[in-house]
Amino acid sequence: MHSLWKDVAVDRYVFNGANSLGLVNASLAWPWLQQKTGTPGAIVGVDDGLKIPLAATVEAEANRLYMGSRPYRVADLVFAKFVVACSATLPAGAGIAFGLAKTPADDPDANDEGVWFKVLAGNSVVVESDDGTTDVDDVDTALTLGLTFKVFHLNFRDGVWQGDPRSGGAVGGPSAIIASMDNAAGNLVPVGRGSRLTLAAASGPLQPFCQITKGSQYSGQNLYVREIEIGYRRQSYAVSDTVATTTTTTTTTTHT
Repeated sequence: MHSLWKDVAVDRYVFNGANSLGLVNASLAWPWLQQKTGTPGAIVGVDDGLKIPLAATVEAEANRLYMGSRPYRVADLVFAKFVVACSATLPAGAGIAFGLAKTPADDPDANDEGVWFKVLAGNSVVVESDDGTTDVDDVDTALTLGLTFKVFHLNFRDGVWQGDPRSGGAVGGPSAIIASMDNAAGNLVPVGRGSRLTLAAASGPLQPFCQITKGSQYSGQNLYVREIEIGYRRQSYAVSDTVATTTTTTTTTTHT
């Protein structure tokens, strides 16, 4: 569907095995960085993507894949797609979050702007948004995430929320974000439709992130990231065009 929108650019990052190893060594490669709290392990390439681990130690930890810069304006966003999996059982005190945020925090509830999915202890999935004015927390999807990779999708273009006509009526776009994820049958289905996910008041810009965190207890769980894809409207710029010209020199000789 997105390929039919001629004004849409797509940044697609596919992390697969050996191709990921060079990406995550040292300080990572542009545009991805690792940010951590405590001493979790390095982000490493595995057979099906990137593994973002927690250590089995008695300390609070956060391990995050992010860009460190915020390249996407809210008004330009069309869609965001994440293909992720995680350890089969997340214990109490552990959590996962992935999506878009202005400045990702270890506690995603502290993100000042963005929209993201969370995987809670027990592996249930919720979705949230915060635009600095409206904070939508823990919207239940009735679905879970585990060792099987699932697709998660955020649509910033096609949503419509039928609001109160006295306050402007229906709203759409970033004011009515559609969240979807794979169900048990592997079908991408809308989730959390009883709540309006919104970035209406967000100033942005935003960046993608994927993170796993825990409190001060043993853990050792992992988040796996296979693919991140961001669709956005391209900006129009005037080209500064300087045309080269040929200079002809004429020499006049006078004879006396």
